[in-house]
Amino acid sequence: MAAHAYRPQGAGSHFKSRSAGTHFKPKPVQPSPWRRVSPGRLPRPVAAATLPILAAGSLIGPLGLVGSASAVTRTALPTSLWAAFSAAPSLAATVSSLNGPGQVASFGDAPVEGQPAATPGATAATNDVVGIARTPSGDGYWVATASGGVFTYGDAHFYGSAGNMTLDKPIVGIAATPSGHGYWLVASDGGVFTFGDATFHGSMGGQHLNEPVVGIAATPSGNGYWLAASDGGVFTFGDARYQGSLGNVHLDKPVVGIASTGTGAGYWMVGSDGGVFTFGDATFHGSLPSMGVSQDATAIAPSPSGDGYWIAAADGGVYSFGDALYRGSVSATSSEVRGLAPTPDGEGYWEVTGDVPPPPPPPPAPDPPAPAPAPVAATPVATSASGAPAGFTSLGTFEVTCYDLTGLTATGVQAGPGIVAVDPGVIPLGSSVWIQGVGTVSAQDTGGAIIGNHIDLWLSPGACYSWGLEYRQVAVS
Repeated sequence: MAAHAYRPQGAGSHFKSRSAGTHFKPKPVQPSPWRRVSPGRLPRPVAAATLPILAAGSLIGPLGLVGSASAVTRTALPTSLWAAFSAAPSLAATVSSLNGPGQVASFGDAPVEGQPAATPGATAATNDVVGIARTPSGDGYWVATASGGVFTYGDAHFYGSAGNMTLDKPIVGIAATPSGHGYWLVASDGGVFTFGDATFHGSMGGQHLNEPVVGIAATPSGNGYWLAASDGGVFTFGDARYQGSLGNVHLDKPVVGIASTGTGAGYWMVGSDGGVFTFGDATFHGSLPSMGVSQDATAIAPSPSGDGYWIAAADGGVYSFGDALYRGSVSATSSEVRGLAPTPDGEGYWEVTGDVPPPPPPPPAPDPPAPAPAPVAATPVATSASGAPAGFTSLGTFEVTCYDLTGLTATGVQAGPGIVAVDPGVIPLGSSVWIQGVGTVSAQDTGGAIIGNHIDLWLSPGACYSWGLEYRQVAVS
């Protein structure tokens, strides 16, 4: 069926103002191990057969016609799946072949409804798909593009798009509200755009990001959402609970997606190498590296029970873990899979393709080294044994966190640079406080969580984002 026009601007909120969302990168909660062997599944046995296998899956071809895939051959299967078929010819699977961007393939009980590539007047921008989200009934879905366009199919209603807006950065993800009467779009700069009954709870738009945002996941209540950055940073808004991040962990490959558990008390993140990281009540069921698979992952989606998940690879391969059911995969020949959405009962799913991203530009030539500065005679400064300036009394090692809230402190001064929150029972308000590596600041604020040897240092949003949790020597005067 024809998609709703995607260019008219909707009545959704499309601002990027800062809100009370949690937007920091503390030292991460240790993720569950993700390189271990697990019961992850390649194509599941459906019926005994030998290759070639007639594919039973339906797809939408370049003209929007419903069809079926041809017999499975070496070229029809994604590279990431061929080894499994070669080693186990008794496996039967559903394989659909898509030959371009902007196309949608359905598997299992996922209905065929439509695709951007079949829309009259489809353009390159139309086909630059970045994600897919289903309706609560599973009888429709929304497809989002990098330019902000939103396509609706089946019982998915059109509530607006960012197609006519001037975007600072491209859209990278879409998430639907639990009611199915709205959706959020997120851009790579962290800007959040709301449509229908999707509520704006905050964004990272206009804030410093070390790396771009790559995905969004809504809470089960629809009253909040998580944003994930490619460096593993996690930003929480509304009733989304922060369960940890990878912001201070060295990653072999960037994070490409995030998915919430059904309780909203945890989430998974997946790296482009298929590594899976779990936080909160999200359970680890396996990853692509643990299966010996070397493919670029592009999306992760949870099973309805939360006891499993699917990972989609750029070449169309689908990998199921835990209780996630394998129902087929795509052979993407001139595009890459950008999104995967399961049906409500987990008996099927859709895959959607987008343009293959261009290769990254070569790095700029390094600047010539600056001439060495002339030596300057050091001025002796009296210090204590702890390294603090003379006249300060060492208090030992403190846990030092940061905050960037504005307004008046507990002593009535304006919160800002050079201010710290302390436990007045340990450091009297008004004291001069020396923090190793920071210098001298003033104890002018308190906080409910600031107890004992704990200091909360005021920093700008960008600096606070990078600070996390530190342990430093502290002295008081």
